[in-house]
Amino acid sequence: MRQFGTKPRVSPSLDDRELRRAEVKLLTDEHLSSQVAASLRAEDQDAVSVHEADLAGQPDASVFAWAWAERRVVVTQDLDVNALRQITALATEGLVLLRLNHPSTSTVLAVLRRFLRQYGKVDMRGRVASVGSTTRFQPPL
Repeated sequence: MRQFGTKPRVSPSLDDRELRRAEVKLLTDEHLSSQVAASLRAEDQDAVSVHEADLAGQPDASVFAWAWAERRVVVTQDLDVNALRQITALATEGLVLLRLNHPSTSTVLAVLRRFLRQYGKVDMRGRVASVGSTTRFQPPL
């Protein structure tokens, strides 16, 4: 019998434990330099570029199918609204949309490092993170 004021002990589900251990795995789009993924890997982040995965020039559906199979979040700066609607529908593992005025490799790396420090363990499945000077999630966290 439980005493008043005490909470029952509930062990976390397997999904909860996996989520706490999980780290976002990234696939950087072809609009980003391959150096972005290489630099992140040098910092022990699991990142691959579409160039390294031989996906450059492939349709978005093929890129996202590969990302889904590899459980990778796609990082892009493709701001075409029509393409973005299609991409969002395909981004089952998640999407990081970079909103940068000057997307140099060093700026992209700085923004992604900040994103990973703050949100690297967030379950991105079905989410779009719009990342620039601030970060917004759809659906919200």
